[in-house]
Amino acid sequence: MHTNEPTRHTTTINGHLYYNRRVPRHAVDAFGPQVRIRIKDFAEADRLTRRLNDIWAEDHIEASPDLQTLLAATTTKHATLTTIATEYVEVRGIQANPTISSALLLAQLSGDMSIDGYGRQDARNFVQALQQRGMRTTSIRRRLNCLSAVFNYAYAEYEIDGRNPFTRVLIAKEGADRVRRQPIAKEDLQGLYEACLATDKPLRWAVPILGETGCRIAEIIGLRRSDVSPDATSIKMMAHSARRLKTSGSERELPLVGYAQVAVDFHPELRRLGG
Repeated sequence: MHTNEPTRHTTTINGHLYYNRRVPRHAVDAFGPQVRIRIKDFAEADRLTRRLNDIWAEDHIEASPDLQTLLAATTTKHATLTTIATEYVEVRGIQANPTISSALLLAQLSGDMSIDGYGRQDARNFVQALQQRGMRTTSIRRRLNCLSAVFNYAYAEYEIDGRNPFTRVLIAKEGADRVRRQPIAKEDLQGLYEACLATDKPLRWAVPILGETGCRIAEIIGLRRSDVSPDATSIKMMAHSARRLKTSGSERELPLVGYAQVAVDFHPELRRLGG
């Protein structure tokens, strides 16, 4: 059952502002016939209206929440950019960088303030600072996207009204500085792999596996013995305490061929890199 009540239900008594609203019939048993609570401003009334609308949209309401607790839950939280960026990374379960480093740079340029304190000029200054450092436009765009995601998260979770200043930011001559990478010659790769296998340093033995499987560095460095098949013909990419995967789709099993198989077969210590 949905209610179409006005967005503001306020009255002033003895100079104090109150939220005063009639309760829909199906919710009277839980809330009583009327809701009245002292509030600070009209914005707080709007947030309380939205929260009550969500609650009263249910057909059956068994018990009402404490109004003071409900009001506190609607109050917009204030946290700095770096705090929200850290929270976002933890909630999403993603790697800290480049999200955290981007937030730190923005905080250095504009100050580490409440998320609603940033504007379009801060985004432009951020782009200009990265350009002055000689960063390519593709990398700048990646960092802008990280900040945009943080701001979207903050606007939704902290109930902040406004426009994301890091959305659709223009970068002068974007893409014009892109450099097309040339493939490495097979002979050069073979020489690199053989040089790595000839050393007594396990981390270098990981290079042939990286090259032959196309895995990320963290995936190979985080290998455990249980991730390698007994006959050293395949490896499993599984998330564990020493290594997390970028996405759920990153969980997979890969064959070991060529120099990758040689690296594991002749250097069993490689299987202990992850502990």
